[in-house]
Amino acid sequence: PPLLAIVLEDGMTELSWPSTFSGYQVYTATTVNAPAASWLPVGVTPVLASGRFVVSISPSGGAEFFRLIKP
Repeated sequence: PPLLAIVLEDGMTELSWPSTFSGYQVYTATTVNAPAASWLPVGVTPVLASGRFVVSISPSGGAEFFRLIKP
């Protein structure tokens, strides 16, 4: 999978990856070693901006882990 970039931008968590990797979705879990069934889609459709797919979500206030999955 591509490298997922994560930044805090204007109070939002912004996740992005290169546009050459289409078809991926962002999933989240509260622990990094969560079983596969515990990883849930963030439910936001990526938008294309400056050659990257970008997903912006509100921070939860707790620990969150993200990964890309190509269904």
